[in-house]
Amino acid sequence: MKKLGLYIHIPFCVKKCNYCDFNSYGCSYSYEQPYFAALFEEIKKKAKGFSDYVCDTVYIGGGTPLALGTGDLERVLKATAPIFAQNERAEYTVEAGRPDVFTEDKLKLLKDYGVNRICINPQTFSDETLQKIGRKHTVTDFYNAYALSQKYGFIVNIDLIAGLTDESVDNFLDGVNKATALQADNITVHCLSLKSGAKLKEEISYLKNDFVADMVASSRQILSENGYMPYYMYRQKYQVGNNENVGWTKPNKACVYNVDIMEETTDNLAVGANSVSKRVFFDNGKITRFASQKDLKTYIEKIDEIIENKNKFFE
Repeated sequence: MKKLGLYIHIPFCVKKCNYCDFNSYGCSYSYEQPYFAALFEEIKKKAKGFSDYVCDTVYIGGGTPLALGTGDLERVLKATAPIFAQNERAEYTVEAGRPDVFTEDKLKLLKDYGVNRICINPQTFSDETLQKIGRKHTVTDFYNAYALSQKYGFIVNIDLIAGLTDESVDNFLDGVNKATALQADNITVHCLSLKSGAKLKEEISYLKNDFVADMVASSRQILSENGYMPYYMYRQKYQVGNNENVGWTKPNKACVYNVDIMEETTDNLAVGANSVSKRVFFDNGKITRFASQKDLKTYIEKIDEIIENKNKFFE
């Protein structure tokens, strides 16, 4: 049977950060519940239509999935359970995200439904920088969230961003050192990307952070010396200093979903607004994609059409 990666998009967040251009909305957005109804319908129809596949990886991203209330979070996990049940050894990741949305009830839910990996994204270990980029949490909140994740035994990825507002090389490397001191399983070093949808792009008229290359080079040395290995890399448009994003891992802790997506080795079923499904044809090297509507209202209104067309795409 062919392997399948499943991605579920939860486009809701506490607050959009100044650097963010993701497809995300506030948790009180009026389309939240209609969106879930459409999303669950898509998952339900897909769960019945993949007899030729075995689900190898599940990834719930956003947005910030843990920004949901406990009830809505459980509804998402319950809707996903039939697909995950096809292979209980599958890698199951939730992009938990911002430390200020962590609660013990939510982490227990993740554990109960088979989630084995989470992402906790401090982005920086400076309270001053967190305020400047529009984050409501503190570094202490991150440490509390990390300790809670360890209680439940999750494999943890920590995200850091090089080039954030007014941070020096020393500021950034202090964060790298603090992340490695925790011995997190994965650490991803992102470089600031100033896309047109981000508030920070409006505030900065030119890419002035030439020292980001120094941040990246020094972080590479620190991570290597602490037993981490680079395992995936990708570039985005408008990245400061034309650098790249690199995922680092401890031995045998690499995220299979990330590897599959970057190396394009597995078909990927992506559900939800602005999600992009993918098919990989190894006989001729062809890769095809199917993108769902980005706007939530349009996605909800066209869900039957989306399901029908996606079924044809996977035939």
